[in-house]
Amino acid sequence: MAITCPKCGAEFDVTLFQFGHRVRCRCGAEVEYPGANQLAGHVVAQGKHKMIRHEDRCVGCLLGTACGDILGAAVEGSAASEIRKELGEVRDFMDVGRGFGCYTDDTQMTLALAASLVEHGRVDAAHVSAKYAECYEPWRGYGGAAHRVMRLLVDGGDYRGTGRLQFPDGSFGNGGAMRIAPVGLAYRQRQQRASVRRTIREKMTFAWLA
Repeated sequence: MAITCPKCGAEFDVTLFQFGHRVRCRCGAEVEYPGANQLAGHVVAQGKHKMIRHEDRCVGCLLGTACGDILGAAVEGSAASEIRKELGEVRDFMDVGRGFGCYTDDTQMTLALAASLVEHGRVDAAHVSAKYAECYEPWRGYGGAAHRVMRLLVDGGDYRGTGRLQFPDGSFGNGGAMRIAPVGLAYRQRQQRASVRRTIREKMTFAWLA
C-alpha cells in the first residue's frame, strides 16, 4: 500500500509511517497516515489541515468530466479561432439539441466504466462491455461507428470482435482517453498500475476503447 501526497503526487510506502503519523514530502507538504480505513493519504500544509478523501476525488473527477463535456459539446468540431471569434470564452452551458446542460456519450460511457469498476472491483472487459450496453442511450451523441458497435453489444455481440468489425486495425480516435479517468482513480496505487496496463493492452472492450 502506498500513501500519496495530494500536493505533488509523490508516493510513500506505508511502512515509513510506522514510527510516526507524518512524513515530510520533498514538495514541502506533510503527508499524514490516513488510517487503515482509507487508501489515500492527505496533506497537511502551511499549518492548515486539509483532508482530501478519495471519495471526494472521485466525485470531483466525474463532475469535472461531465461539466467539461457539456461545455465542449456546444463547440465540438469548431476551430479555437472560430470559438474565440463567435463566443469568446465558453463559460456557460448551451442548448445543443439534446437539451440544455445534457452531457454526451463521453460522460455516459465514463459513468458506465466507473459503475463497472465499483460493481466488479476491477477492470473486466466483459463486464465493462455489458455496462456500456446497459447504459447506451443513442441520443447522447455517439458517432456512427460507435452506434453500430453499441447496437451489436446490446444484441448480445461478443465484445472481443465487435470493435474490430468497425476498426480492423484499431481506431485513431480519442474516445478512450475521454472516458478512461475512472481507471486512474481505481488503480491509483503504484503496484496496481502494471496490472491495469496489461488488462488494457490485452483485453479492453473495443478496438477503439484504449
